[in-house]
Parts: sequence; C-alpha cells; structure tokens
Amino acid sequence: MAGVIYAGFAYSAALLTALAFALFVLLLPRGTATLAPLSAVLVDLALIVLLGVQHSVMARPGFKRWFTQYVAPSLERSTYLLATVAVFWLLMGHWRFWPLTLWSLDGVLALSLRAVQVVGVLMVVFATFQFDHFRFFGLKPAWEHWRQRAAPEDGFHTPWLYRQVRHPMMTGFLVLLWCVPQMTADHLLLSLGLTAYILIGVHYEERDLRRSFGATYEAYCQRVPALLPGFRGLR
Repeated sequence: MAGVIYAGFAYSAALLTALAFALFVLLLPRGTATLAPLSAVLVDLALIVLLGVQHSVMARPGFKRWFTQYVAPSLERSTYLLATVAVFWLLMGHWRFWPLTLWSLDGVLALSLRAVQVVGVLMVVFATFQFDHFRFFGLKPAWEHWRQRAAPEDGFHTPWLYRQVRHPMMTGFLVLLWCVPQMTADHLLLSLGLTAYILIGVHYEERDLRRSFGATYEAYCQRVPALLPGFRGLR
C-alpha cells in the first residue's frame, strides 16, 4: 500500500508541475533582470542542460536496468517523475529574465496565438490518454504490484493522435513554446534549448523503439511524420 501512496503522490506532483510549467511559459515575459546578460545566459543554459540530462538519461533502458537494482521496478516510473518534478521547479524558480523584447503582438493576433498555445497544452494531455495515462504517470505499475497482478506485455499500438505524428506530446510542447505573442530573449533561449532537448530526446527514444519493435516501427516511421503533420523531414 505504501507504494501506491508513493505513486499517488508522484502523480499529483507531476500534474501540478505540468500545470505550473504551462503557466510559466504562458506568462513569460515577467520579472526584471537580476543578473548581467552573460550571467543570466549561463544560469538559464545550465538549467536547460540539467533538465535535458535528467529527463533523457533516466528514461534510457540501460539506466532503468541499473536503477531498478536499488528501487522497486513498480516505483521506477514514479521516482523518475519526482526527479523530473524537482528539476522543473528548479528551472522555474531560478530562471533569469532578460528585458530584451524581440517581438510583441497584441489584439486579435495575440489572442489567436494564446488559443493555439492552449491547444498545444490540450494536445499534450490528450496524448497521454491515447495510450495509457495512468501507466505513463506511474500509478498502474504500483497498483499492479500491490494487487500482485502481472503487468501486460508491451505492444505496439497507434491510436488516432499517433497516426498524425509519432510524438504528439512533443508537438504540443513545441506549440506551447513557439506560438507566443511576445518573445523575449530569455524566452527564445528557453524555446531553443527545450527544442534542442526534444530533438535529441526523440532521436534516442526512436533508437530504443527501433530496437524493441524492429521492422514494425520502421514501417510506422515511413508512414507517419515525427513532429509536424505532413512533414516527413525527421524520420
């Protein structure tokens, strides 16, 4: 039962953090510069790199095999989420703002871009329910372990959203990051840094999926674009 409570805490923390980060991006720019520009760049870059390293390394199968020697496999996903939560709060709490504005829109165009950003957030949420929301957030493994039920074998499925793009969650994040009515220098760095992380993360995730599903996944890649509907440049 303790494992289920732990997983429930991780799930709640992850949802709260996802909402906080969406608001963090939507409300940028805010605050005033507290460091010299070069120092602010270095701090912000360090935060982005920390997020990318934590999020990517802990998701790799080799790390999971090592990690589950010390953490129960049923709680590995929840522990990963809690580590991700900690890094996201560190990024949001220590992000350094710059006063330089690159573009600023208002009126109908600004409202339209905000609406597109909200669609991006909803796309991320919807994507988690397209396969297994509660397994993705670590609740099902803990529950199955407590109830002594075997976890189902991994299979390859392509629900509707995953027939449009292979990584709809990442597409939603990109929409949130880039469809902004006001772009400041620090927001541009955040968008560029997280876009680079997404592209690197997608590369390694697809490498793992090709190893797991072989020709089936390769054929899927030929049919469905990675991130942008109708654009097959990233295979």
